[in-house]
Amino acid sequence: IKSRIRNRYRMLESYPRMFVRLKLRFDPMFNTLQEMVDQDNSIKNIVDIGCGYGVPACWCLEYFNDAHVYGIDPDLERVRVASIATGARGTITGGFAPVMPEVPNDADIVLVVDMLHYLDNETTSTLFQNSFEILGNNGRLITRYVTRPAAPSWSWRLEDFRVKIAGQKPHYRNPEHMTKLMGNAGFIVEINVVSQENPELFWMVGRKDEENTGVR
Repeated sequence: IKSRIRNRYRMLESYPRMFVRLKLRFDPMFNTLQEMVDQDNSIKNIVDIGCGYGVPACWCLEYFNDAHVYGIDPDLERVRVASIATGARGTITGGFAPVMPEVPNDADIVLVVDMLHYLDNETTSTLFQNSFEILGNNGRLITRYVTRPAAPSWSWRLEDFRVKIAGQKPHYRNPEHMTKLMGNAGFIVEINVVSQENPELFWMVGRKDEENTGVR
């Protein structure tokens, strides 16, 4: 899969090509993401919030043969790159969370990776509620979020500095708080575990179950 993802960026400029190569080599996300999606080959519509250059989106397209990705990101240059990389099976637009991209049918997966620390509690709550509404029954909201570790690594400090230098305030939440926010949106939280490769990152998966939430 990784070689096919790199191939999607082959005609782009050097920086996004290098970014993708390093992302695929050093970020352990993709092995875990495979576990989170549970090898469900019926996936058709995937929403990627804060899609960036579209690397996870392209992984989804290579993993799910019939999927279409609807991505959104506030950085228009990243929207351009992700649009090229996802091609005809991607619809990438500019915008800020908690706005959701337009999807013609119910979404099967909403993906929110490494961007929740940019959002305050109100925005995060609205994003989870919007995700619940756009998903079909048994659809999943899959997130990877950053926590505040007891002994921050250099990479955590660098990301924290980067957010602050951009004039933003980072919002780090513990697993209990995240579970509450997702549960309040109507999800059944099925997974909320620390990443095996990085104790500063947690994976959380919520499932929409209309029978148990009373939603019709």
